Amino acid sequence: MWESLVKKDIERLVLTPNLIHRRMKWQDKILVTNFK
Repeated sequence: MWESLVKKDIERLVLTPNLIHRRMKWQDKILVTNFK
């Protein structure tokens, strides 16, 4: 059980930066299109 919890934590740590990065890219696209 404890191992699976650690595994979930690691997954979250790995996934969160990816989500943030994706969101930033998405916002960049919007900013660029609005800027034009």
